[in-house]
Amino acid sequence: MKILNFKKTIKNYTWATMLLIGALAFGITSCSDDDSTDVNPDGQEAESAWMTPFIVSTPEGFIHYLTVTEEIPEELDLSNSVELGLNANVISFNEHPYVTNGNAKTITKWKVDRTDLSLSVEGILSFASTGIVNAGAFPIFVSETQAFLYDLKEGLVVEWNPEDMTIIEVYQFDPLVSIYNPSDVITFLSYLRGDKIFIPVWQLRPFECCNITNTSDMGAIVAVFDVNTKTLAYEKDTRLMSANSNMILDENGSLYVPPGRDQNSLIARYFDYDRDQAPSPHTLLKFNDDGTFDTNFSLNLDDVLDIELIGEASFVFDNKVVFTYYDSRDAQLPPTIDNWGAFRTNPTRQVAVDLATKEVEPFTAFENYDAVAFRRQIDGVNYYLALNFVESGMNDSFYLRQDSFDSFTEIGAYTGATVQVLGKLW
Repeated sequence: MKILNFKKTIKNYTWATMLLIGALAFGITSCSDDDSTDVNPDGQEAESAWMTPFIVSTPEGFIHYLTVTEEIPEELDLSNSVELGLNANVISFNEHPYVTNGNAKTITKWKVDRTDLSLSVEGILSFASTGIVNAGAFPIFVSETQAFLYDLKEGLVVEWNPEDMTIIEVYQFDPLVSIYNPSDVITFLSYLRGDKIFIPVWQLRPFECCNITNTSDMGAIVAVFDVNTKTLAYEKDTRLMSANSNMILDENGSLYVPPGRDQNSLIARYFDYDRDQAPSPHTLLKFNDDGTFDTNFSLNLDDVLDIELIGEASFVFDNKVVFTYYDSRDAQLPPTIDNWGAFRTNPTRQVAVDLATKEVEPFTAFENYDAVAFRRQIDGVNYYLALNFVESGMNDSFYLRQDSFDSFTEIGAYTGATVQVLGKLW
């Protein structure tokens, strides 16, 4: 492992440079005073503050917005939002939203006024000199003074301080290469358990390949980064062809690795390899808090259902996994993988499968949505992102709160917009 020390470099930035960056950020993305909303005109502090990032399709591309409101907004309202640009990920930690901009190679720390919930820039960190190319993954926070940003395709993990917005260290490892297509490795969300960060690795659809001859390369991969030793290891389980970009958890907080959405079934359907030697594309695995796959648990969903394509595994609750799938008996398949989007026109089925008995039962709580995925647990409550697919490309999205195993409350419906990761600031 090679360690690059950027501490001195970052702290020697001149104040003129920092002020210029801050001025540009305010000029491009900040709301003016006239745009602020008097949430509490009597000067009292807002009882709560919810952060809702939106993505909206425009002629220029997918524009990202950040909204902070006292309650979760019931519908799309950008009148008091901050425009973040074309390539931004938003995540919250404590009372601050943090915005990663992949184009500018920056992380911006936003301050939220406790009275009127207006937004202002508190600090900007540039990671342009670290070597990170793809900033698509959300940063993960360990404490008030320690957070990490990573680009596994480049073999880089950046440790930074969210309090004073400085880089502490840059750790370099061997780059991660997909077995299907070197450009198709995505890391999206990560999970902190004790002193370890778990990063599920999503290997995308191999559009321009492949006759797969070495099936031993297949397997679900989770990167495990040790916060104390600053080491990176890749845990692999060959009972599943490939992991999804997120994990799901049960009511006790245990983590599960679901089948990779879409691409595994497409590989199995259209590409030439030895099925008998390959891992299952539709197995649910469990991941231990010590950073290893649970060798005592696996559930091959093909054993109980005729699955053509996994849509989305939503959650595990009451020892049952709930997921959406396309049934082999009624799926209308396109002749080639080039038209994989045609799968979206097929009817989906939503079911709950008992992890122990493998008993299958219909699940109707999500029947109004095309796909539902767990996004975040806040104050012990699970929140889910639901999507309805539309031909225009910008799906309608919804935020759901889980009240019990099969009871959900729709707390927000956003036509023509997708929400990212909901956050509660206080």
